[in-house]
Amino acid sequence: MSFSSQMAINCNAGGDCKGGDPLGLLKFVSGSGITEGSCQNYVGENPASFTCTGIQVCETCSPPIPPPHMQYIQDCVPIDYYESWYINSYGMVSGVSDMQQSIFSDGPIACSI
Repeated sequence: MSFSSQMAINCNAGGDCKGGDPLGLLKFVSGSGITEGSCQNYVGENPASFTCTGIQVCETCSPPIPPPHMQYIQDCVPIDYYESWYINSYGMVSGVSDMQQSIFSDGPIACSI
């Protein structure tokens, strides 16, 4: 399963198309959840405003979907009922032994440099 990068961008959940903070995204997903990628397709640009409204979280569009540089809200409608995914916990670890302990006690970890 893949999660919606565009929803994370639209909701300003730790960053935008110019970069971001992984911990900010994890905090957002922990509290608000995130939708699947097909619920809000990636268009590769920031929204005009970061409102995190229904249309910015999960939408369906009438074909054909206009190119990303065109305004397409009038061709799309929000989906009212959708599934969101959450994480139970997140945090930081540093060093090999701490990483091994975290994997052993909590399962998979995400790493960034």
